[in-house]
Order: sequence, then structure tokens, then C-alpha cells
Amino acid sequence: MNILIFINDILNEEKIEFSIGGIQTYIRELCHVINGDGIDNALILQYSKEEFSINIDGIKVIGTGVTTVSKVKSFITKNFKAKDTLLIFATDKHSFRIKNFKSINIQHGIAYDVEAFEGRRRIFSSPFLSPIYKFLQRSNARKLASHGNHLVCVDYNYFNWIKTYGSWHGDRITVIPNFSKVPCELNNNSSRDRKVLIARRFVERRGIGLICKAISDYYEQGGELEFVFAGEGPDKGIIDNLKNQYPSRISITKFHPNDSLKFHSNFQFALIPSLGSEGTTLSLLEAMSSGCITIATHVGGITNIVIDGFNGIMVTPRTKDILETLWKAEKLSKEECYRMSMNASNTIKYSFSNHRWGNDWLDLVDRVKNISY
Repeated sequence: MNILIFINDILNEEKIEFSIGGIQTYIRELCHVINGDGIDNALILQYSKEEFSINIDGIKVIGTGVTTVSKVKSFITKNFKAKDTLLIFATDKHSFRIKNFKSINIQHGIAYDVEAFEGRRRIFSSPFLSPIYKFLQRSNARKLASHGNHLVCVDYNYFNWIKTYGSWHGDRITVIPNFSKVPCELNNNSSRDRKVLIARRFVERRGIGLICKAISDYYEQGGELEFVFAGEGPDKGIIDNLKNQYPSRISITKFHPNDSLKFHSNFQFALIPSLGSEGTTLSLLEAMSSGCITIATHVGGITNIVIDGFNGIMVTPRTKDILETLWKAEKLSKEECYRMSMNASNTIKYSFSNHRWGNDWLDLVDRVKNISY
């Protein structure tokens, strides 16, 4: 059977490799899992202005040549037989109803637990308009969740929230948390740099402004930890300003996603300062898998992973709370660091590994394939 995974965009502009991003990585790995099982054929369908069909990393990617939902539906019904095809929507944001096709819809976490940060939507941050905007966001989320025969969500926050609108929702939902690959061998804890890695996209909702203010206050009070920012994005200027203030303490770099575990393994700490809009975030899972002690804000699916003081440190996304936590992290003993590092790594190994994730997905695909209309 064809497992057709629809996504709005997965290739770079030159169409020679997959673009970088959490959802893109998720879909690429899902294709490898399905194809590796040897039973079904996974392929990717994306919006495009011109039709194309190419093979990248052993995965067939098809461009529709159209950019509207109605025309994509026509493309699918024209080129694929419903009885031989299972449709997977890479994200519920771009899901839709399509007659006769069995489908799975993936929900990547509640994205509307933050204020409207970007563009014209900022006007909805006012005390008067915000409740209306939030109501519309929740209504749209419920509508999207109704698409498909089955809904996959990556954390229990969403699952428990949607059930507040009726317990029947739980019958067609499966929670499959995100995953990380597990290194064959952990870097010795004593050889790690006592530095803090912040490997996130440089945008407001990922807490870049928040953490830069906390770091500045930390240094003003005599803090000694060094910080490395890895990534890119529109808020890079905020980091540049911080680096100009403390050039010997702040570094900015980036790494290829395939090198993530190796890169993380050089650091004692990893900081995930998100303000909201998180599922079971890949950045957190990779940091923990590498044995980093994670300092993470208690938002979204992060709360499904980190147990404060056991396998990481949980913190409220406020400047003063992060500042206090940085001081606590600096004073952790070698024994405490080793204990949390091992617990973090084992959490991923036994509960969030790519092996477990892949098996859960294969089981679900098999179940939905056998649904009778």
C-alpha cells in the first residue's frame, strides 16, 4: 500500500535536499521507518508551482504543481487509488477532508498558548481582543482535530485538553511522543565543558529575548558560566547585542541536524527557554539523549518529559526564575551533574527512543489500514 504523506513544503529552494526543521525531520524519519519495514511504500507529497518527482535520501518526493487544497484533492484522487492508499497529514494545520481515503492526522502540540507575536496578529494581544482571538484559535484547533480517521498527538497535554470537549475524542486519538536517536556511548561527564547550549530557532516564542535578559542579569551579578547559541532566525540581533557586551562569554554558531547528538555531547547544560507553542520538542529530547542537564520551561509537552531535579531542571518562563536557576546550575556538584545526566539519557533510551517511536507508528499504520468504512 502507498503511504502518502502530505506536507506544505519539505524541500529547500533548489529541491536537492530536505529543509531543516522539526516537522521535516519527523516526516523524513517516518518515511524511513515505513519503507524499512518492507511492507508499505512511503512517499511525500507537497505543494509546488510545477509538478515534479524526485528521489532524495531514498524517499520519493512529489510536487503537486498546484497550491490550493481543492486542486491537491483532485491531484490525489487522479493519481492514487483510495483502496491502495493511506494518507497521512504531516501537520493538522494543513489537513483536510477527502472522500473515500483513509487518513491519519498529526497534531504537533498546542501552538496557541502564547500571545500573538508576529505581524498584524499583534493587535490581538490587547486585553479586549485577546479573549476573542483565543476562542477562535481553540475553535479552529477542534475543527482541524476532526480531520482524518485517526489523530496522532505528540504529547498528553493536547490529548487531555481535547477530551474536555467530550470523552469520545479519546477513541480516535493515539499519543505517540516525539523521539530522539540514542548515542551508542555517552561522552564522559567530566570531559564536558561547563557551558550552556541554547540550540533553538532565534524567535520570540522560543524565549530568545527572555534568556538574553536573564543572561545579562546573571553576568552583572558575577556569573561564570559561558553560553553558546546555535541556530538562526530574526532575533539574532538580540544575541549579537549580548555578545557585544560579553564577547568572551557568548558564542554564536550552528550545526547540521545530523550532527546534533555529537554537538550536544560537548556541553554540560542545555537551555530550552520557550514561552509556549511546544510539543515533545526534538531539541529537548536530543539534549537529554546526549546526556546534557536540561534547564527547560514548563510549557507544552516539555512537562511530559522533564521531572524537576531527577532528569533535568524545570523553570517558569520568567527572567527572575531563570536567573535563579542559572545560579543553582552553576553550583551543582559533579555527583549531582552525573546523576541528572544519566537519568536524562536513560529517560530517552527507554521512553523516547527512535526505535520505540517507529514501532508505535508501524502499529498505528497497520490498525488504520484495516479500518472498514
